[in-house]
Amino acid sequence: MSASRRHFLGGLLGLAGVTMLPNGAFAKAPEKRLILLMLEGAVDGLALCPPHGDPDYARARGHLALPGPERPDGVVDLDGFFGLHPSLSALAGLFDSGELGIVHATGQPGSKRSHFEAMDMLQGGGPEPHSIRTGWLGRALGTTGAEGLAIGSQVPLILQGPAEIGSIDLQRDLSSDQDFLQVMADLYQRDPILGPAYEEGLSLRGELAEQGVMARPKRQDHGLSRGLALQLGRLLALEGGPQAAVVQLGGWDTHTNQTRRLGSGFSKLAESLLALKEGLGPRWQHTLVLGMTEFGRSVRGNGTKGSDHGSASATLFAGGQVLGGQVLGPWPGLAALHQDRDLAIGTDIRDVLAGALVHHLGVQDLSAAFPGGQPKPLKFIR
Repeated sequence: MSASRRHFLGGLLGLAGVTMLPNGAFAKAPEKRLILLMLEGAVDGLALCPPHGDPDYARARGHLALPGPERPDGVVDLDGFFGLHPSLSALAGLFDSGELGIVHATGQPGSKRSHFEAMDMLQGGGPEPHSIRTGWLGRALGTTGAEGLAIGSQVPLILQGPAEIGSIDLQRDLSSDQDFLQVMADLYQRDPILGPAYEEGLSLRGELAEQGVMARPKRQDHGLSRGLALQLGRLLALEGGPQAAVVQLGGWDTHTNQTRRLGSGFSKLAESLLALKEGLGPRWQHTLVLGMTEFGRSVRGNGTKGSDHGSASATLFAGGQVLGGQVLGPWPGLAALHQDRDLAIGTDIRDVLAGALVHHLGVQDLSAAFPGGQPKPLKFIR
């Protein structure tokens, strides 16, 4: 795509809620794709991937313990010890085919159960909250020359840095008024430069519409709607698309009525992930999806049928080349809890993120992404 083609496409799509930042955020076409699903609010990892085989599970969880896999409404067994929440049952096929895995008991050492501080650490990649004002992914992409994409009206901290970042708000009404477009066409038709460029922009806009990128789905809390996830997958599957995308999904702070709320939330999350795979098509074979959260929940429930802020949670990974079909990481167990209330951290989540950079994106030097720390890249990519 030429510079003029990108410029006028960016200007036209700006009318429809799409922002293309300077220097051509979609100029290159790296083969790999990385999609980060930021599950904000602290997901209960013990509900996402219940350790039903742990002898202390039912006692430790109390009223939050899920029925066993022998029940029709129970946990979906994965390996005889770990399982999936019943509302994630649609993902069991991905696990069985090796396209989905989980790193359990992931967390951030030093986190203080504050959403703001923990999310700042998770996105910034610094050794402590507010220690750095750019994001680990933005800095890492800056070292490789690749581009990133923020799904939403703002670029989150995790993507800020030297990399070229585009943003697209797929939640807005992306259909411009046809009368307005015709007026603009009439205005530019006699201009020897702007006329052809505007026509080219309209043509490109039509191509995107045919591929489903310009549709108007509705975002849902906890997960993307199926239509929005399909859009995102199709967009990232395009040649010349960004190498990394970040989607922020809130609604996981389940202080009350956790069972009901997680049932709905996990169903949407499963639907989103399957729709992403469908939208990506063959590109799925070169895509890594990470579902990550700032910390976990307390092991035992509270008095309002929910759970409180905890320590370790669980991280999902999926894609066509992941070492799926397994639950990774040392299991701390539920016999002895961190500070007598939380699942202890078995794997520093920065080791998971470093593994994505090194083994998937080919980043060799992690010093820019994680200054002040030396994560040990976890191997979960073929």
